[in-house]
Amino acid sequence: AAAAADCYAAPPPPVVSQELQAVYKGRAREMLKRAATSWQHLLTHEPKNPFCPVCLRARINRKPRRKGTLQLGPMPENFGDQVTADHLIRQRKAVKLYDPNDDDPPEDDSDDPDALPHKAGAGLVIYDRATKWLALYPKQGKNAKDTVVAFKHFAGNETVRSMYTDNSWELQRACIELRWNNPTAIQGIPKTNGLAERMVGITEDGTRANIVQSGFHPSMWVYAGLHFCFARNILVGANGESVHFARFGRNFQG
Repeated sequence: AAAAADCYAAPPPPVVSQELQAVYKGRAREMLKRAATSWQHLLTHEPKNPFCPVCLRARINRKPRRKGTLQLGPMPENFGDQVTADHLIRQRKAVKLYDPNDDDPPEDDSDDPDALPHKAGAGLVIYDRATKWLALYPKQGKNAKDTVVAFKHFAGNETVRSMYTDNSWELQRACIELRWNNPTAIQGIPKTNGLAERMVGITEDGTRANIVQSGFHPSMWVYAGLHFCFARNILVGANGESVHFARFGRNFQG
């Protein structure tokens, strides 16, 4: 019986000599060095490359503590099937908080291109899971009126069937006004909003990398963040397709 069981056992892993392992490691190092200076990597600095000086300066993050997997469900097929949104807080002192009961918040000048880089203290990061489309909407304050404008711009002429957010009143109120389905995260359980927070972190890393690479002052983070999201959406992958292709059926033509 034992002999019969052995015939179904998995074969032992192949033995690779130390010399061959050294060759593989050497080739991997050379490939990483070449990739670090490629224009594709310099656009977004994704993924982090240990031979890229910008990545080493901009992507210094502590190792994450994984306490559970994200509850994402099956992969959606079409744009708008599952969208997430969360705020990126760049300068907490510059963020204007509005009364949630105020139907007409005061106007700000965050849409003014000359004022935006210096006064925008936050941004709304929106991500579509089906197409991987990522967008950043910098704003001077957090209010439902600006959130509705950002949601409409992100959706365009398409329909958003599910907008997953945390319990921020301005996000919930915008979904109510647009009549979008709005499942919210469970307060006190971060992993239920993990995807949105992960995309905020990715946007922050890409923004920081653009600032480091360009040498601009950190107050220009708005332009750096917008550039990162745009470059990430149009960059063509190894399969010849981009995020732009996934959403619009064609790669970006310029």
